[in-house]
Amino acid sequence: MEVFFHFPNSVFPYHVRSSSSSSSPSDSIPYKLITVHSSILLSRHLHSQAEKLCHLLSTSGLQINEFFCGRTLKRGRPTIRRATWLDFFSENDSSEKDFAGKRRFHPDTSHEKKPFNGRLCTNILLGLNVLVYIAQVASEGRLMFMGAKVNSLITQGQIWRLATSAFLHGNLIHLLVNCYSLNSIGPPVEMFSGSKRFMTVYLTSAIASSLASYRFCQSPSVGASGAIFGLVGSLALFVLRHRNLVNTPNGDLLQIGQVILLNLFIGLATPGIDNWGHVGGLVGGIGISWLLGPSLRFGSGKDDRRRRIIIDEAPIFRLIKRK
Repeated sequence: MEVFFHFPNSVFPYHVRSSSSSSSPSDSIPYKLITVHSSILLSRHLHSQAEKLCHLLSTSGLQINEFFCGRTLKRGRPTIRRATWLDFFSENDSSEKDFAGKRRFHPDTSHEKKPFNGRLCTNILLGLNVLVYIAQVASEGRLMFMGAKVNSLITQGQIWRLATSAFLHGNLIHLLVNCYSLNSIGPPVEMFSGSKRFMTVYLTSAIASSLASYRFCQSPSVGASGAIFGLVGSLALFVLRHRNLVNTPNGDLLQIGQVILLNLFIGLATPGIDNWGHVGGLVGGIGISWLLGPSLRFGSGKDDRRRRIIIDEAPIFRLIKRK
């Protein structure tokens, strides 16, 4: 959840209180438990679908670690042909760009496959959120000093608050709910998109969340939930793009949609939650994921038609090719 607060103007440090004077932190605990429960259900479903998709690719003779985790398992030194800065998003060390402006991945099956985990960046973000919260406690809750989203200060030029506010939390329950949600949603998205794209989606969603909150919500706010909503949007777009690879795409989209609507409803029903931040993060995550991909399809090599490859048709490759 992304929570907004009223800060006392006359004191540093200050005590943070909810923007609703009639509500107490315990009032929102039932809603937060509902959020955690929905995250548990979605997490189980996502991990089940990830295992099925991995099995499908494995039986097709494709290297799962390359596809999901961005690793290339080769003997000897990997080669890069026609490498550009777009390789940052290709998540592969062996690639070539064809004349259609698409990225081709050539899976290597010469080595034994290792179990994928796909959660390095998720773990880093979880650790960072916890460390920042420890720093908050040590500083006696100086949220404004540490970078909360405060519209007046952003207007004065402190634009870094659009990003730093996503790593701050109002209290321990707020931190735990967001960390659990990130731990549930993050690994599947990181597996599907790769670590670099995952971090780009997360940070872009965080900034988009703060921008929407800056535009439509005057109260100061903190929280990682806007970025997490962006990951959910990225996952929904992945399922929509790859309906032919997912066993039950309609069921997946329905379950993801239910989680989004449930959390938006909780935001409307609970005082002190910044719904504009949630919506901004969701839109930002979908938008950047549409641009960067992945948007994959199966194909065959030019020289060897029997060689099976995965082609990434993310729009960014076509846009750069036109320029």
